[in-house]
Amino acid sequence: MAEAESYFITYDIKDPKRLNRVFKTLLGFARHIQLSVFFGRITRQKMIILKERIEEIIEDEEDQVIFIKLCADCSEKITAIGTPLNLKKDNTIII
Repeated sequence: MAEAESYFITYDIKDPKRLNRVFKTLLGFARHIQLSVFFGRITRQKMIILKERIEEIIEDEEDQVIFIKLCADCSEKITAIGTPLNLKKDNTIII
């Protein structure tokens, strides 16, 4: 079984229709944790599929999606101020 890695995914999409499509696409791979931020444990193969789907939706000149891969040690050190955030290894988030 492929090893899943931790990612933060954030986006800035100009068109509301494209925004909705990107949002729904990301929901299939990660958890929505803030307005334009997702967190997920994603395998390399699924990340390839996700990026291909996002590329089909966005307009390169107007939109941006950022994928931030976290090292295993880094993902264990995530902290939050305000509403508590617990990012579990199984992609479950408890708030």
